[in-house]
Amino acid sequence: MKLFHVSGWDYLKEVSVGDCFTLKSGTQCAEGIGVYFSEGTPRFSAAEGAHNDIIATIVIDAELSDASWYRSKSFKARKPGKPRTWHTNGKNVLCIVKNIDEYKQIHCLYQFKK
Repeated sequence: MKLFHVSGWDYLKEVSVGDCFTLKSGTQCAEGIGVYFSEGTPRFSAAEGAHNDIIATIVIDAELSDASWYRSKSFKARKPGKPRTWHTNGKNVLCIVKNIDEYKQIHCLYQFKK
């Protein structure tokens, strides 16, 4: 499943194929600590990047059967037209850039970090 994370971090302007960076867990209202991703399409309205300047969208192919992924409240109470959201339940995400497409989406391999 493709998952999307929208970010406003400046360092993402400079990444290239082969670079590594870490997405660090943070809170999102009452949802808990984690790195938040939307399912199937970017969700700009809920992203920290939407409150400043959107710098990048990170795209990963996730194995959602992995117990490391947690369905957020909005996954269960999905609003029409909005993608479901997942988070890492307190884990950081190490990203390795494998491609940057024409829309400036950063496609990554990933692994969880504590």
